[in-house]
Amino acid sequence: IVNELKKLPTVMYNSNGKPIIFDDRKRKETIFEHIANKKHHLYVRDIAIIPKILRDKSSLHNDKKSHKFKNYYGKRSGKNKKPYLKIICKVEKNKPEIIITIYTVRKKD
Repeated sequence: IVNELKKLPTVMYNSNGKPIIFDDRKRKETIFEHIANKKHHLYVRDIAIIPKILRDKSSLHNDKKSHKFKNYYGKRSGKNKKPYLKIICKVEKNKPEIIITIYTVRKKD
């Protein structure tokens, strides 16, 4: 999973054309190791749909708890107990959105 994450473009874009990058700070592990953690329940096929989810306007949802974050939800392929992929991005004014984490969920919030 880590190798597939590293193959993704370093800068991806959302539906509005705003750049989205991976967060490399604030952890004792790399962002790729964090996302590939077993408790996130990701498969290699999930990594390939990340850019498509970020570009899809209907996948964007504002975070209920904080205005500093945006959540992107995308449908995973195959039959899974957790059919959605959730991508959490931190939003800062005049800066690219930063991917904080990616994991699977049962339903959209």
